[in-house]
Amino acid sequence: MQEKELSTPMLWTCFERIDSTQSYTLPVKLEELTIQVFTAFLNTFKKKVKRGSNEAFGDEELEIRLKPSSFDGACSSLSHLFQESGIDKDVNEVTKELWSKIVAYKKGTRRISAREHHALGLSASEGKKPLSFRAYRYLARVLFESGDPEHIAAHTFLLLEWNLISRAEFVVGAKVDLVSAREDALVFEIGKTKTDQEGKKNIDHPWHLYANPTNPYICCVLAMARLFMANPTILSGNCPLFEGTAQYERFNQIFLKIVKSPEHRDTFAAFGMPPEDFGTHSIRKGAVTLVATGTTSCPPIASICLRANWAMPGVMNRYIKFEGAGDQFVGRCVAGLPRLSKEFATSPAYFDLTSFGRDEREGKEAKLHEWIKGRVPEAAKTNERVFSLLKMCLAAVVNHKKFLKDNLHAESRLRASLLFIEIDDIPLADCVCVKHPWSKTDDTPRFTGIPADIMIMAEFESLKEKMKEMSCDIQKGFESTLTRELDSRGVGGPGYQQSNEILTKLDTLLHRSEERLASELAQISTGAHGNDMDFGGAESLYEDDDKENEVVIPIG
Repeated sequence: MQEKELSTPMLWTCFERIDSTQSYTLPVKLEELTIQVFTAFLNTFKKKVKRGSNEAFGDEELEIRLKPSSFDGACSSLSHLFQESGIDKDVNEVTKELWSKIVAYKKGTRRISAREHHALGLSASEGKKPLSFRAYRYLARVLFESGDPEHIAAHTFLLLEWNLISRAEFVVGAKVDLVSAREDALVFEIGKTKTDQEGKKNIDHPWHLYANPTNPYICCVLAMARLFMANPTILSGNCPLFEGTAQYERFNQIFLKIVKSPEHRDTFAAFGMPPEDFGTHSIRKGAVTLVATGTTSCPPIASICLRANWAMPGVMNRYIKFEGAGDQFVGRCVAGLPRLSKEFATSPAYFDLTSFGRDEREGKEAKLHEWIKGRVPEAAKTNERVFSLLKMCLAAVVNHKKFLKDNLHAESRLRASLLFIEIDDIPLADCVCVKHPWSKTDDTPRFTGIPADIMIMAEFESLKEKMKEMSCDIQKGFESTLTRELDSRGVGGPGYQQSNEILTKLDTLLHRSEERLASELAQISTGAHGNDMDFGGAESLYEDDDKENEVVIPIG
């Protein structure tokens, strides 16, 4: 067979034409495949490593076996080929020997691989390392504040892959028509995945994504708003969120460039994420690590596996199915909301119109909808799913208006978008708010995905608010009652201060009178005045300023 006939497209064509009822369509005679032939193929699974820092080897390139997962993948592919070809694994003695010895071969391969990696000082862990939550937040901040136009989409891609706990391939193929706003979350409909090539496994099983109003850098609702602001044509629908070809490679290169850059390399290394350990799969690993082991009170492992599209063994996969509550709990945790705080129960930003009457409310809401429709493509005006999504995104933009103005790069293309230019003119901007269960109104979206312990915290907070109000009411009532009773008894009032001044002056006058009388009596006793007793007149007892108050105290 010529080399050009062994090209990948040709092989895929052969596999696609397999018909188990037509033997001539089978590309390989599987009944004659021996363990010797297959293991000879597996022994080619090697790679070259350079150990320049190892004095024993110098700059020599060494050939070592690939990690065990590579061999597992090859065996899994062979098993799938048997199944597609309609051939039983025990159809004859050759195939029986093949499958019985493959298990022993894989065990030996694991031991040899571990020994080689240990001898060369290489890590025995497989794949890329998980992206820590701190590194994730830092990477999101770098992309958020960047002036590079490509980083707007890269930021949204990062947050969606993290929040969906999905493979990068799914995010690449995500369609805007499969995203909508429902209650307090964004809802993603899941299509074809690696483990569900027909796209039937996750029908009616949407993934819930939650806003993080306390940290705009990792708020997926704000990230979606930024993407729409930069690419408003997406809102027309019938298109992927990330348009263009080779999107996976594009985003992978953007992330690697940031992680490897001299500006950020040391920071990521301090987070335990050196460049050689990073890949787009690190995002998925980091997200599921945060949800499953980030706190001492995590969602059920079944809900995590379902979110990540992992099959559970045995009867669990058969009996444990998707339910919204479990996925909503996972969605809140992976959004980065503080799991052990009452702030875990936070609503997204929304337009609250409960302060208006019915007629006024309808008029203002109609004005808001008209304003939004005047700034979107024609197709988006009648697309209810896209419109509800855009309204939630618009509320997030208003809520973080100051943050956007302060932290967007001076040359960011978002500053030239129509929505950002008119951000100060958005109707009902003063009605945008974020609520909690203890402060909710009739307009607050229904809270979902909140576990029992957080609900207890919310109840305590509600009781605290009621106690504060009760304390204020009691204090006001007491002050009112006290004032009324004092007034009825003539205590206090406008003359209260003046009466105090009068009493003070009376005390002073009496004191002076006593002193004057004592002086006169002393003179009489010594005979200084004889029989003529002259007190010098009553007027001499007063000061000039005492006369102003017209207080008359008769003497004698």
